[in-house]
Amino acid sequence: MTRSASSYFESGTGSLRRKTLSGGIATGIGQAVTFALHFASIAILARLLSPHDFGLVAMVTAITGFVTLFGDSGLSMATVQRATITHDQVSTLFWINAGLGLALMLVTMALGPVIAWFYGEPALIGVTVATGIGFLFRGFGVQHAALLKRNMNFNRLMTASVAGAATGYGLGVFSAFQGLGYWSLVVQSVGTAAATTAAMWVACSWKPGPPVRGSGVKSMLGFGGALTGSSLLIHLLRNFDNLLIGWYWGSASLGFYSRGYTIMMMPMSQLNGPINQVAMPALSRVQSDEKRFKEAYYKAVTLLAVVSFPACVLLAACAEPFIVTVLGEKWKDIVPLFIALAPAAVLSTLTNSVGWVYHSLGLANRQLKWTLFAVPIYLGGFAIGLPFGPEAVAASFSITLSVLFLPTFWFAFQGTPLKVSELLGVLWRPVTTALTAGGIVVLMLKSGLMSHPSAPQQLLVGGLTFAIAYGAIWLGLPGGKTQLMETWNYLSSSFTRSNPAPPKIDPTFAGTKTAV
Repeated sequence: MTRSASSYFESGTGSLRRKTLSGGIATGIGQAVTFALHFASIAILARLLSPHDFGLVAMVTAITGFVTLFGDSGLSMATVQRATITHDQVSTLFWINAGLGLALMLVTMALGPVIAWFYGEPALIGVTVATGIGFLFRGFGVQHAALLKRNMNFNRLMTASVAGAATGYGLGVFSAFQGLGYWSLVVQSVGTAAATTAAMWVACSWKPGPPVRGSGVKSMLGFGGALTGSSLLIHLLRNFDNLLIGWYWGSASLGFYSRGYTIMMMPMSQLNGPINQVAMPALSRVQSDEKRFKEAYYKAVTLLAVVSFPACVLLAACAEPFIVTVLGEKWKDIVPLFIALAPAAVLSTLTNSVGWVYHSLGLANRQLKWTLFAVPIYLGGFAIGLPFGPEAVAASFSITLSVLFLPTFWFAFQGTPLKVSELLGVLWRPVTTALTAGGIVVLMLKSGLMSHPSAPQQLLVGGLTFAIAYGAIWLGLPGGKTQLMETWNYLSSSFTRSNPAPPKIDPTFAGTKTAV
């Protein structure tokens, strides 16, 4: 093991503030590039492929996605979360992940005939077998990515991620131009997996040694096992709707649904990425310091809301011109579904943050208990909405998530320094501002003020109106200007001193502070 590689096992908090900020900037830039690549590939492929093509691949991924979770088995998070870790431990975890990748490839290939029988689509045998190859590649890159994240080396992590995504998306688009149809989506998936793993090996100088018996990974396997159990249930939640729609309504309906879901949830999956990447290792490093943990969490959640809420609300407000502009007229039928998913997209941006609490504090067993309770409720909602069409399934997701929103945080915060009342105190401005600005855009687009505008024109005017309204409303709210200045001063001071004063929590919803 080289000297540079050994630095991946060192831990310290002296420069945590600077690393968190610079890491967020680096990850944000990388995620923005990935977002642009993903968005461009969606727009191009939507014009080259049919809803049936997207539906066929979505049928496979709705099932094989469960298999993906066993390739990681929570071991990357175990590497990030541990206060101390050794070369022998990570080497042992590397070979466990590699072995799981090989096993999952074989299992996925064996599932091909079963998946084809379930949906009544013989073409799914070949799609499933080819998709399985991606698991082998992913297994060899898990620990390299985890070490980069643990060391908060986000420049290299995001460079590798962008390189892998660019290669995969490029291969997918090239294959579609060559007339490969749905196979171009398979090429994109497998190509991304292979290229990303290769890039992670280049970015991380660590090289695995042989597995070591008695290296102390037993507790890490237990932590990873609990995380895997929770992840399986969460993945079931996020894919059961696809499975039901594909089985009940067919590949074309699933193609429409999967495109609408992917685009509506894109702000959560893409814009939240930089915050997620930085928040987890940062919170893990201060897990024993209650004051710093609270400050770091509330700051990250505030940024999460400020970034994701406006994006989700704007997409819903400009749903029709956005879909027509990006995907084309043939996808216009997904607009009602797109709008029905909007509340779920908005709320999911926040519920995603409870994972930071569970993972950074080592509360994987508590997370498993919550998912065992909540996921059956979501699945029941999907089943109730299924006979009424994909739009009803989407609406059931939004309704159920709204009902369980506050209980989700209440359960996660028990026994931690965090309070639901304080969370509401930092969120009410971005939530109120985004929803009000979105309402103004909807009224403007439906008022007929524009004479026969094209879809791109409506999208441009809607976006500008939203931006102006969002800024004006935020500054007009009580304490809005003060909060913006505090946040700006907080970020600016992070470059010049090691412990800047954190932004204040608005007391409007905070209630009475009590000792934890």
